[in-house]
Amino acid sequence: MTEPEPVTAVETATTNIATAELEALRARAESAETAHAAAIEAHTAAVVTLRDTVRAANPTIPSSLIDGADAPSIAASLTSAQAVVAEAIALATKPGLGFRTPSGAQGSQTTAPMSPGEKMAAGLAARRG
Repeated sequence: MTEPEPVTAVETATTNIATAELEALRARAESAETAHAAAIEAHTAAVVTLRDTVRAANPTIPSSLIDGADAPSIAASLTSAQAVVAEAIALATKPGLGFRTPSGAQGSQTTAPMSPGEKMAAGLAARRG
């Protein structure tokens, strides 16, 4: 059996330097991970704030139509939602698609406003048959 060679001062110094450098790198990596987590948290909060602001600035658009995980996707969903709302308004205001009383239902077909006296007369007339 052979005797292990004695460790020289140079080898000890080299090992100590390498250990110190390794510990410094570990500390930098841990610091970077902490900064990364904080950046992700700040980004998430900023996206939520942006989404809530866009929803508040567009009250005529249902908030469920405005969504996204980042600014470009929120902008895209807003554009899409604006198109949906514009199409719905166009369809709702298209002539001939307004409220209609079903055939056979009791009710007035007129859209002109009636005075209180006219309303009472119409009600009495409807009771009399």
